[in-house]
Amino acid sequence: MNVIARLVLAAGLGLAACAPMAWTQPDTSDAKLAADRTECCTIARRQAQSLAFRYRLLRPYPLFRWRKGRYVFDPDPFDDGFFGRQALLTQDLERDCLTAKGYSLVPVMP
Repeated sequence: MNVIARLVLAAGLGLAACAPMAWTQPDTSDAKLAADRTECCTIARRQAQSLAFRYRLLRPYPLFRWRKGRYVFDPDPFDDGFFGRQALLTQDLERDCLTAKGYSLVPVMP
């Protein structure tokens, strides 16, 4: 395969990966989709907050760690910031909720 064909193939795959996505379900109105998304978002946010709170209570690592010859206070060495893991978990739970309701994520054709 020559260089031009490889570049065209890479550009095509790159553009396909950037296509906007939308939730769809046959015979469903936009109002029903909006209501289902709001419900799933609320449920996912509550579940993610609960799981994040439990994870912080039952941390699998000590508060003090041995670093460079002394113990140092390290409350959360894996902290991604306030919106780190919890935001990713919320997105996953929302996606799972909408999939369970019968929706599918498909690329939108312009």
